[in-house]
Amino acid sequence: MLDELAARFGLRIDWGDDVDDDDFLEHAEVPALVNVAFDRLREHHYTLWTYETGEHAQAGFITRQRDDEALRMVAGALGFHVRTGAL
Repeated sequence: MLDELAARFGLRIDWGDDVDDDDFLEHAEVPALVNVAFDRLREHHYTLWTYETGEHAQAGFITRQRDDEALRMVAGALGFHVRTGAL
């Protein structure tokens, strides 16, 4: 899902391994993958945001880094508890 979101901005996330390898995915932890994606996107001045869904699912979105402060204000006003990077 993160690869698809990044592609919409013309970006590619370097996961440091082959994400098509079943062994890699079997041992991958969601928080670690989110941290890698956050770091790679920051290199291009984008921010990966995550928020709690109240379920056992992960949710998030990508914005321009220059919009970080405004996003925090808007998310807070809407009652979203967003954070950057790790879940």
